Amino acid sequence: MRAFERLRMLLARAPRAHDPAFTAQELGRWGEDWAAWYYWSRRGGAVLARNWRGGGGELDLVVREGNTLVFVEVKARPADDPEPLAQVRDPRRQRHFRAAASAWLGQLARPRPAVRFDALVVSPPPAGDSAVPLFTHHSGILSLDGRAAPSVT
Repeated sequence: MRAFERLRMLLARAPRAHDPAFTAQELGRWGEDWAAWYYWSRRGGAVLARNWRGGGGELDLVVREGNTLVFVEVKARPADDPEPLAQVRDPRRQRHFRAAASAWLGQLARPRPAVRFDALVVSPPPAGDSAVPLFTHHSGILSLDGRAAPSVT
């Protein structure tokens, strides 16, 4: 990790605590804030972009982890949601996710880095617990070329 990225990570403050009164939009922003923090502080990645639009889709986070470029779909959901990744499984949304990733990659010089698609479910902490949310990380949920990827649990 470059010294500048390390300094940025150290200076970054943790995102705000969850508020049960959040609107759906605020909950989504809260989840993305914590997801970016998660990739920075816990995984040591560098967040290159947030909410990047292109190719007919949107990438919630684009992260560099070592020599791998990670496209991350963030889902802020209650901890008791029985199907937090239902939208990630939707074939139409997967096409948009892949199209946006292809557009991002189209901007890069060759050779291009290794690519991975992740989903991160961010859930509010249980009542009375710390302000840090619960994270469920799903790695390698899609392939760039549309072939079957490992099943998402």
